[in-house]
Amino acid sequence: MSHPRDEESGFEYTMVNFNSLQFETAISDGSMQQSIGHFCQSILERGLAPSQIIDAAREGDIDGNGTLDLHEFMDVCWLKLRLRLDSVHLIDMFCSCDTNGDGVLDFDEFQQGLERAQTIANESFFAMRKLPAARGDEPTRLVALVAHNNMKPSMMNFVAKYIDFFKTVSIVTTGSTGSALEKKLGLTVACKVASGPLGGDQEIGGMITNDAVAAAFFFIDPLSAHPHAADIRALTRICEVHNVPCATNPISAKALVHSFTTNEEFSLTLSKYTVHTESDLVAAYKANQKNIIAAVAQRRSLRVSGRLSELSTSDPNPNPN
Repeated sequence: MSHPRDEESGFEYTMVNFNSLQFETAISDGSMQQSIGHFCQSILERGLAPSQIIDAAREGDIDGNGTLDLHEFMDVCWLKLRLRLDSVHLIDMFCSCDTNGDGVLDFDEFQQGLERAQTIANESFFAMRKLPAARGDEPTRLVALVAHNNMKPSMMNFVAKYIDFFKTVSIVTTGSTGSALEKKLGLTVACKVASGPLGGDQEIGGMITNDAVAAAFFFIDPLSAHPHAADIRALTRICEVHNVPCATNPISAKALVHSFTTNEEFSLTLSKYTVHTESDLVAAYKANQKNIIAAVAQRRSLRVSGRLSELSTSDPNPNPN
């Protein structure tokens, strides 16, 4: 059985015939843990939340029997989740989730398998990536790291992948994310704020307004409702107002790190000693506000002058006659 070619990526998906012997081989193969790591890495790089994966699995249940067989599982991974993994990695992942060995995955079994896989991947990946915390000699503006709950694994994976960059900058983040960065990756967090729903987004927004933040990495979960939605929009808006780069998903975050690490002019914006460039729109707004204030002050001055003139020309001792 073969799958169609993905025209967008150019990746051609191929399916092979599987039998019980291959399942047994996959289960006993010592490379299964490595395959699980590749699966989790691919999920995180795509910025997929667990709820999205399970929803895709339900959609992939073509025969509607509440389970996924191997072919349905591969269809979900390749065509719905768009994971660029070969069949061997997917067989290993399928087998690791199929704990009762019946050759199919129900959705609870799949979700539990994902949770186990994430634990295994975290232990090996973060142990491999952990480096001593260090910064360069030159102080930097703050770099904000914020992630919604479903996006925190993607954020942690992203920071671990680009730790050589993040260990050279001063980081501001929420308390829980900051603790995870310090414990798992050995990074030093310069400033911790409250969680988003408790005002942390607004705290970072205030820092941006005061020119203390050079960039924001805000991994937003677009598929969940948030009680502090107004604060979320306020934070991204204040980045737009003050011309601060803001990455809101893994791919834009990757582009932002690439800019900081390969473009000398752009990397200089991290320095506290670099004059921040405001947008033309903000410059025009400030000029207009200055004119408005000057006009108001002039009108007030004219009113005061007119009143003084009236008082000076009036007779302080009027004649009653």
